[in-house]
Amino acid sequence: MTDNKKNKIGFFGKSATFFLRHKELGFLTFMGIFVWGALSFVIMPKQYNPEITAPAFQIVTEFPGATSEEVYQLVTRKMEDRVKEIPTVDKVMSQSFDGGASVVVAQFFIGEDLEDAKVTLMQKLQSNMSDKPLGVNDPQIIAIDPDDVPIMVIGFTSDKLSSASLRSLSYDIADKLKEAKGTSVVSIVGGKQKELRVDIDPTKLAQNNLTLQRVIDTIRGNNMYMPAGDIETDGSNYKTTVVGLVENVDDLKNIVINQEGKSIVYLSDLAEISYADKDTYSTVRFWEKGEQDVEATFIAISKLKGTNATNITEAVERKIKELQETKIIPQGVKIQIVRDEGRVAAEATTNLTTNLIQAIVIVAIILLLFLGWQSALIVLISIPLTLSAVFGVGNLAGQTINRITLFALILSLGMLVDSAIVVVENIFRLIKENPLENKFKLIGQAVDEVGAGLVLSTTTVTLAFIPMAFVTGMMGPYMGPIPFFVPLTLIASLIIALTIIPYLLNIISGIKQKKNIKNIKEDKKPNIFLRSVNKLQKKYSLFLAKLLESSAKRKVIMSTIIIALLVALSFPVLKVVKFRMLPKADKEQFYVYVDLPQYSALKKTDQAVRDIEKFIMENTQGQTTSIQSFVGTPQIVDFNGLFKGSSSRLNQNQATLKVNLTHHKTRNITSEKIVLNLRTNLTKFLEKYPDVKIKLIEDPPGPPVLSTYLIKIKSKNKQNNWQVSQELEKFVSKTGGVVDVDTTRNESTTEYLLRVKKEEASRVGLSVYDVAMTLRGLLHGEEISMYHQIDGDNLRKAEQEYIVVHTNQNNRDESA
Repeated sequence: MTDNKKNKIGFFGKSATFFLRHKELGFLTFMGIFVWGALSFVIMPKQYNPEITAPAFQIVTEFPGATSEEVYQLVTRKMEDRVKEIPTVDKVMSQSFDGGASVVVAQFFIGEDLEDAKVTLMQKLQSNMSDKPLGVNDPQIIAIDPDDVPIMVIGFTSDKLSSASLRSLSYDIADKLKEAKGTSVVSIVGGKQKELRVDIDPTKLAQNNLTLQRVIDTIRGNNMYMPAGDIETDGSNYKTTVVGLVENVDDLKNIVINQEGKSIVYLSDLAEISYADKDTYSTVRFWEKGEQDVEATFIAISKLKGTNATNITEAVERKIKELQETKIIPQGVKIQIVRDEGRVAAEATTNLTTNLIQAIVIVAIILLLFLGWQSALIVLISIPLTLSAVFGVGNLAGQTINRITLFALILSLGMLVDSAIVVVENIFRLIKENPLENKFKLIGQAVDEVGAGLVLSTTTVTLAFIPMAFVTGMMGPYMGPIPFFVPLTLIASLIIALTIIPYLLNIISGIKQKKNIKNIKEDKKPNIFLRSVNKLQKKYSLFLAKLLESSAKRKVIMSTIIIALLVALSFPVLKVVKFRMLPKADKEQFYVYVDLPQYSALKKTDQAVRDIEKFIMENTQGQTTSIQSFVGTPQIVDFNGLFKGSSSRLNQNQATLKVNLTHHKTRNITSEKIVLNLRTNLTKFLEKYPDVKIKLIEDPPGPPVLSTYLIKIKSKNKQNNWQVSQELEKFVSKTGGVVDVDTTRNESTTEYLLRVKKEEASRVGLSVYDVAMTLRGLLHGEEISMYHQIDGDNLRKAEQEYIVVHTNQNNRDESA
């Protein structure tokens, strides 16, 4: 009875012998896993960082004519309260502006579905539209979507084409690049736009007793393309359309603004009309090593979600070469790829794959030294087999191949061979001890003996990684591949060890039953390496025996261990070893944020930026390839900049420099040290610019962050907020290790307040609104109508142009 129980094979043994008895199924399963894994590896999207779903939306509401306090009380505060009622909203931030604008940013919890979040937000706002105060426009919802971050940026410069012509050419090129499969948003940054300018002379306007609004209404009324109805003739209906478009400068000049008797006032009598560049409120430049600093235009390309970044960027490069060959891109245009996430992803994937192969080779050498070639070969086959199964399941689960994914596989490599080693060694042990028994029975018995233990040990290790899946915030989804792939790898290796490995062992090892025990081959003598290991084990055993015999020696050893432990624990306190959660990557770019006092003119900001550009180029020779400068306009957003709010850096007192470094393999200094050295030198250089503030921004080693340390001050009393923020800024600036301090506190600035004498304005037929809109149109300019510039039967421009009314720059200067 006891022998029957002993020889009875359990679940794990039956699982192993199933494939032994069905060899064809075992072979198909073995090959199927390999093919499935290989195809999945090719199909799975490859990128540098894991995909992070972080729904965020900007809610913009216009309230014309209101002060910032009125905007806050009547719009912003109510909007915040409504948004906070949504249970999946994590954070709400807002700004209220004079003149009537409210901006509320709603950040949902990480991992929330983007479309569901947008629908929920829209429904919440729509259900409360009845509370909207009089004069408030409907809110606009703008998604802040990580999928819209460009994976490729291409710069265009030319010493032959004007800035406007280069921008126009970029639109033509962008239309062609959209044909590359997998591209999403393709946008143009930089270059000058054209407009049909109407520079009103205020003096002539007053002499003819005309208002600016009268001029604007007349231009709009003479630039129409409008259906007028149907005409029925002989039983047929014919559509009628009134056409009166402004197609050139002369069309605009000949518009009659006013007529009194024989006195006719044309638009050309009141204004200077020209087709020219728009007024410059920003500039985008590109400075390549060895070249001059020139204006540039950039094409930014985003990819569709779930697509392979490497394939898309390669397709775009092929398209560019095709456009050059067909002369769509003329020879005088220089092209520079300044961002290529596909290449970065491919390099990272290749490097980590190489590391994975190296790790496999190291494991193979160790297995060969300790197990012998047969056992080592079987265990080695289990590694790619397990990885194939992991890639197959990962593809079905919608995972991507990125640096965290491959890190997780490298991390689990040493553990995934454990189950296979235990199974193989136990099978060989039983075969050696029972040479006359049925081999299928022995294999099943061997697997059954260790099966429960392997399941328990695998479960224990797997549970250690599961809690990482519940990490909140941005770090959770960023490190998400680890709690997914490590447990998956261990579970896959366990299943393969209990099922496929016995099948492979039976084929490869060539185990044969021998009726005569004398004919069984004896094991070869241990090799030199194993003999050395045996000698070391004996010496270690003797050392332990002496410790057990001598209490004095035990005290010396324990004291030494305790002292060594205390010394190691003192490293963080003494700063002998720097501790980080994640290692700093050696990147190929960093950013310099330049801030001047609020409302500084573009000219002043641009001059400071030019000096900073020159200094960086001179002090990072051999390390910097080029600099992209965005003055008065946001940088082309990247993954970190999206969450850092770089898109809001659009004022004339702000500039962003993207410094492109050489490939990390071609320099002997890391990007981190380059930034550290440059920060010290640049700070000293800018001592002659006391009103210029700089911040050097590196890509974080992990997920994007707003800042290293963020303090939020909230109070109903504005004066308290102002005072506390000033004191905190001074305190933090003096804290050791702090290099950059930024604040959202508005600065004190000079402002002209023009109070309209309502009674006198009313006597001449003007309202406060008329005065305000006239002044705004003359000073800032107003796009009043589309410019239907025609070249033959086709529109000449891919980018829409407008008729813009303002006054000449000389009339806008303070001196005038």
